[in-house]
Formats: sequence, C-alpha cells, structure tokens
Amino acid sequence: QTGSLEVRLAMWQGTLRLIRDHLWTGVGIGNFALAFVPYRSAVIYQHPGMQVEHPHNELLNEVAELGPLGLLAFLWLFLSVVQVGWRLARRADARREIVAGVLGGLAAAFAYTNLFYVLHVPASAMSVAILLGMLDGMDRRVTQDDRGVPVRLAFLLPILVVMGLLSYHYFVRPMGGEIHYWLAEKDFKEKRVEAGLRHLERSLAWNPYAHV
Repeated sequence: QTGSLEVRLAMWQGTLRLIRDHLWTGVGIGNFALAFVPYRSAVIYQHPGMQVEHPHNELLNEVAELGPLGLLAFLWLFLSVVQVGWRLARRADARREIVAGVLGGLAAAFAYTNLFYVLHVPASAMSVAILLGMLDGMDRRVTQDDRGVPVRLAFLLPILVVMGLLSYHYFVRPMGGEIHYWLAEKDFKEKRVEAGLRHLERSLAWNPYAHV
C-alpha cells in the first residue's frame, strides 16, 4: 500500500498498454514521456506535479521506445555478460575475486533496473559501463597476432543495427509525422475535417514530439 509502489504499478500498467498499441516499432528513442501522456491513470493524476519520464523499469522502457529490436538488444547484452562471466569463472588464470565483484555489481544493477531507470542516470550508467569494460578487459588476450586481425562481421553487425535504429527513429519517424501533418493541413484547407483529424492522429503516432 506504499505510494511509491502504487505509482510504479500504475506506470507499468500504462507502459504495457502503450507497448500493445505500438508493438512493432515502439514510440521512438526519447519519446516515452510524451507518448505516455494518454496512458496516465487516476493513480498518477493524484500526484499533479509528477512528470513520468520513464516507466521505472529499463526493460519496459527499451521495448516501449524501440519495440522488439530493443528487447533483442537488451537480451543480447545480458546473455553476452553471462557468457563472458561464465568463461572467466572457469579460467584458471583469472582473478576470480575480481570477476565475482564485477559480476556482483552488474547483477545488482540489473536487479535494480526492474524498479528504476538505472541506465538513464549518468552516474549509474557510467558505473555499469566501467564494470562492463573491466569484464571485457579481463576476457581479452591481446597478442601480437591479434593486433593484425581485420574488422570482423561480429564487430560490424552491432554497428549496423545501431545505425539502422538511429536512422529509423531520428529520420524516418519524424519524416513520417511531417508527411501526415502536411496531408492534414491539405485536408483542412479542402474542408475534409475528418480526414484531416485522422492524418493528425497518424502524425502523432509517427512522431510524438508533434504534441509540443
């Protein structure tokens, strides 16, 4: 019955409805705060000064903004950390006490992401990045032969995926919103009000920042 948990449950319920309505594409990077407005419940309205910028759950935030690709990226990172940690724990030359400390810190951060937006707070995100860097550094065995290895597909593929996501959310989505907005203006000039309102709704769906 605590207010903090009650508000979180309301945020999660609203976010699940938002995900249902934008299942395949998400609402776009950084668009959650504006896209969530129609999904605010009575519990949240009891706190007039509250600004819901994140759903207080990193996994829900990734799915809401990026859709299935965001979920896959999150799971890929999680499974990669588990794989590297398992490999290091079995290596005879690894400093197991350091490995345990790094994995413990990452496990704590992952557990906290279920109740808070850890990766959106610069200090917390930097701590997670440092732990990931330590884990990756312990897993590397840099030799003279390794330095001459060309860039592999395993390195290029994540870059291409990230660039594709950024292009879609920062170029394609806003462009789609502008096109529907232009069509709405055209409909209104020709006194086709219902058609214009439909295009405005599609404009907001493509680019929630049009709310501003």
